[in-house]
Amino acid sequence: MKYILYSLIDLILFIIFFKSLFHKIVESHDFIYEVYIILKKKAILAYFSIVAIESLLLFCIFFNILPWKSFIAFGLLLMFTFYLLFFNKKNGSNCICFGRESKLNNYPILRNIILIFVVTVQYSIYPSEAIINNDLRYSILLMICSCMVFVGIIKKLREVKEYD
Repeated sequence: MKYILYSLIDLILFIIFFKSLFHKIVESHDFIYEVYIILKKKAILAYFSIVAIESLLLFCIFFNILPWKSFIAFGLLLMFTFYLLFFNKKNGSNCICFGRESKLNNYPILRNIILIFVVTVQYSIYPSEAIINNDLRYSILLMICSCMVFVGIIKKLREVKEYD
């Protein structure tokens, strides 16, 4: 039972952070602009740092590297929540972390607090049998990742087609 809950939380975290990273890369200008408002000249460095950290997190989730995945997820979520609370005055309670039209952008502070709680719960229930069942885990995460990239590419191609 612990393994199922643990793997389900991993799956949810992987999907959320992959979607976030994917949109930060595909729609980089929007995210860089958000960072530029606060950091000015260091916006590009901050952008690449966040993309690198989120990539590292996905790597840690994929290969089940504990405790790093929990610490990185917790730190990122805390940093984003702090940003939303203290620096994101122009957008109010919304962000563009998941692309312009994503429903995941609504209530980002509440979302991040819930995810911080989920990461904490997952860290506390690490099952010993989690190491044994990694093949199925890799297959599922790869399928989801591939599908999300495919959908993103199709959406981008449609946007390009509309501009022509």
